[in-house]
Amino acid sequence: MWAVWQPHPESASGAAGLLHSAACAYWEGNYEQSVAQAGQALRLSPQSAEALYWSVKANERMAVAALSRFEYLAPQSATNYVMVGDLYRYQRQMDSALSEYKKALAIDAHDPAALMGAAVADLSGGRLHEAASMDQIALADRPLDPQLNLLMAEILAARNQYDQAKAYLAKCLAAPPELQPRAHLLLGRADSEEGKTEEAIQQFELALPGDEDGSIHYQLSRLYRNTGNLAQAQKAEAGAKALIKKRDANAAIAVREATGANP
Repeated sequence: MWAVWQPHPESASGAAGLLHSAACAYWEGNYEQSVAQAGQALRLSPQSAEALYWSVKANERMAVAALSRFEYLAPQSATNYVMVGDLYRYQRQMDSALSEYKKALAIDAHDPAALMGAAVADLSGGRLHEAASMDQIALADRPLDPQLNLLMAEILAARNQYDQAKAYLAKCLAAPPELQPRAHLLLGRADSEEGKTEEAIQQFELALPGDEDGSIHYQLSRLYRNTGNLAQAQKAEAGAKALIKKRDANAAIAVREATGANP
């Protein structure tokens, strides 16, 4: 049983005190307390990148512990290998993730989660042929699955085969909301490749909610300039710069907290 962390008196008030407590609890290995303190800080300051950082980091550690327990209870199961693979994938350790997915596929060659996970890991590693092979096996089992169709479109787009990607993207129009921005982005790129500027603009505008690094805003800005719409181009550029600034701030926090000394 973990002892309840008591923050330093001088930092015990407001979001700053909660963040200090979350960091201290994390470095002591008290991840549940770190999650709780970071969660309280987020409620006080929903836009706090630092609070989100500690929440994510502590939850990752808790997930590792939970999976270790699950491995003990259900060793050598396809479900277990997929769960471990997913965790590695979320942590950007694609080779380790792929290794786990392959273990799951050795047990069940048609495990849908393992096939999709392996395809994503291969795509992230630039192994486009392998990614396409995995996705094709999954699509043979579930041809209308929007995630699998979007993934194949991603693979074809990486090959600059946008004309072929459109057939798969057509099956993504009724996809869940979280997939829609990526589907519209790929459709926009396909229209842009074909010289359909107005259609591309419409698709990029629909993709904007998924822009995390400003890249979609910049692409849209160029298209606006091509049509002579300078006001909209400048507005898109401003949006891109704001997203880049936010991303850089988050990255600075992550580097500082990951490499800094214990509080």
